[in-house]
Amino acid sequence: MRFLIWLVILSVGAFTTAWLMKFNTGHMVLFWNIHRIDLSLNMALILFVIFSGVFFVSLRIINELINLPLKAKAYRLRSRSMKAAEDLTQAIDHLFTGRYIKAIKVAHFPSLFPETSNIALMIVAQANHQLKNTTSRDEALEKIKESKYLQAKLILQAQFLVEDRQPSAALKIIKQLQEKGARQFLVQSIAMRAHQISKNWLEVIRLANNLKKRNYLSPLMADARMLEALNQLLNNKKYTSQDLVKQWQELSTIDQQNPALMRLFIKGFIQLNDSINAKKIFDFGFAIKVFPELVLLVPSYTKINGVLRNESILMIEKLLNQDMANYYLQFAMGELCYLQQLWGKAIASYETVISSPHVENDLKEQSHFRLFSIYEENENAQQSAVHQKTLIKLLSNKIHYE
Repeated sequence: MRFLIWLVILSVGAFTTAWLMKFNTGHMVLFWNIHRIDLSLNMALILFVIFSGVFFVSLRIINELINLPLKAKAYRLRSRSMKAAEDLTQAIDHLFTGRYIKAIKVAHFPSLFPETSNIALMIVAQANHQLKNTTSRDEALEKIKESKYLQAKLILQAQFLVEDRQPSAALKIIKQLQEKGARQFLVQSIAMRAHQISKNWLEVIRLANNLKKRNYLSPLMADARMLEALNQLLNNKKYTSQDLVKQWQELSTIDQQNPALMRLFIKGFIQLNDSINAKKIFDFGFAIKVFPELVLLVPSYTKINGVLRNESILMIEKLLNQDMANYYLQFAMGELCYLQQLWGKAIASYETVISSPHVENDLKEQSHFRLFSIYEENENAQQSAVHQKTLIKLLSNKIHYE
């Protein structure tokens, strides 16, 4: 179709030109030495167009011949660039499929080509890291000089140092990255791992909580990290009430309703004899539900100086009015009454725990032990012997089971 259109246009143009030339009666005379050439003006125009076309084509040919070496050089560079890109793709494939030696070999040529050298060197560094060739890995990273790849280089270095269990060096690099504005979730994840190795548990809690809020860490993984960090923090006892309050306030509303987290925060405040903040979480938790994890901490809470045990007993009684069959509440009531030496009420509570059909063996053992202690205190040898025998039986079954 295009050919027909051009044919029509050329035909119309030729017809129009011929028709116009019919009315052109002019001529021109050319003198060259003793020669005289007479030409019609139409012929002169035709010859001018022909000679102009020949001159233009000649100049184009000369230009092509002059630029031929440059074009050959550009072609060779383009071919090398295409080969480097293909090799880079293969090297990435080898890296992600675990063929690390092949990845290093294939990435050699791209590492020599400026456009792909930085990416290729990162692949070489990663492959050598997986092969535990730390010297070759560090040499490859040192060759990365281009400014736009420096952040990627530093992130790789931090990741390698964490995996080599050098958290201090990794944290220095992460600090350098963050000073330049790097706030990627990957950087925070690497920092969390470095703090975990360094046993900076408060930072682990903060970063795990932040990454969970941003949906970078799955809730299961983030909760596991926070619970581990809180447990380790409580074991080390290197924290203050302000630290715990800050971490508690940074938790999301959903996480604050997690009984395992509530238990650990309360336990931390109890260790610091901070009854005010412990009670706040108790009240918050019991307003939602009677969580066993919180109930069992009430006796420990009452041991804090300044805490009135009678108030704790009233609180448990109030909860028992809502759920009399809750053996956790009964056990907590027994513990509180035991501390107050209210033997009758304590015995009734422990007996209720023992008679509960679904009570855990640990609570049964502790209840029998308390009853044994109470009857010993009151010199009731018969009842004391009954609970002693039952306790020994439970413990022997437990040892045999284990």
